[in-house]
Amino acid sequence: MQLRPTFYALAILLAISSSACQNEATDPSEAPTSSPVSTAAIPQNAVFDIPAAKITYRFSGVEKGTLTFYFDNYGKRWVRDASFTIMRKITKKERRFWDGTQQVFFEQNERLNKAKEAVRTSSNNNKAMYFGSFSNMEEAQITKSNRFRKLTDAKIAEKTCAVYTTESTGQYYYIWEGITLKMRSDSRTFQATSVELIDEIPAELLKVPEGFEVKE
Repeated sequence: MQLRPTFYALAILLAISSSACQNEATDPSEAPTSSPVSTAAIPQNAVFDIPAAKITYRFSGVEKGTLTFYFDNYGKRWVRDASFTIMRKITKKERRFWDGTQQVFFEQNERLNKAKEAVRTSSNNNKAMYFGSFSNMEEAQITKSNRFRKLTDAKIAEKTCAVYTTESTGQYYYIWEGITLKMRSDSRTFQATSVELIDEIPAELLKVPEGFEVKE
């Protein structure tokens, strides 16, 4: 897979305005409105095309569970919270984040992480942004490759996505604003269930909880 040049080698709350509310609004200023996507100039080294978001994913396959992905500063900082079951036997809860200078990973399941250790590295691993073999696809690179075929646009979590498939592997990618909202293969599915635009990542998510020992 090809990624955005500055994106080395990576769950989402859907706001739905009910039609009933819309019908009751007599003043246009009171009518529900959706959060607009920023039209500010996108930095040249941006990972994504929007400044910040909280995206919740559901995934299935060998691993089954949920993932919440936060990012701000156009993807230059991110947090990935995952809760999943492997082969219907082992349940894990883990967090990984990149604060711009370091990546930290720790399991939040005391049974599996009795020593309460967190691992820190200076490497921004791209695949860690999402989960397992799922990572973000760069649409500009997809359109330049003859391995991908463009399909009809589709909506995922109320966002209109460009859809691409690879004939050789049978994988499908649904991309919105530079963000992969759905990835599907014969054996696995990774799909956004909600997208919420935010101002920035909550500060507490970019910190190692008290009681954890950080190791290099």
